[in-house]
Amino acid sequence: MYESATDGRASYGSARFMILPDGPEVSGTLARMGERSCAVASEREMNAQVNNQVELRLEVEGFQLRLLGVVRQLDGNVAGIEFVDLSSRKAEQIEEVMRELATLEQHRKDAARRTDA
Repeated sequence: MYESATDGRASYGSARFMILPDGPEVSGTLARMGERSCAVASEREMNAQVNNQVELRLEVEGFQLRLLGVVRQLDGNVAGIEFVDLSSRKAEQIEEVMRELATLEQHRKDAARRTDA
């Protein structure tokens, strides 16, 4: 997990999504990741609306995922996106990314403990 240089918010990698069918592209950081959804934080206000369909591209520690999703929640510059039409292959890729994120989080906690000791 990394901190965004702009606001101190935790980040797990980069994220971009394009509002379908040909809307604007939004770039940001992956603020949260789950099996069926994620949160993307941008440095500026998003031109998205709840229920917009999006094509989402995530990059986490060398893993790259391309997913379809729907914006389910907006809070300023953070969009909650639900993954849709997940194939078993995509679900496996998400699980792999989540395992990598868990490993990264454990390394971060271990490093913090060493500096506190």
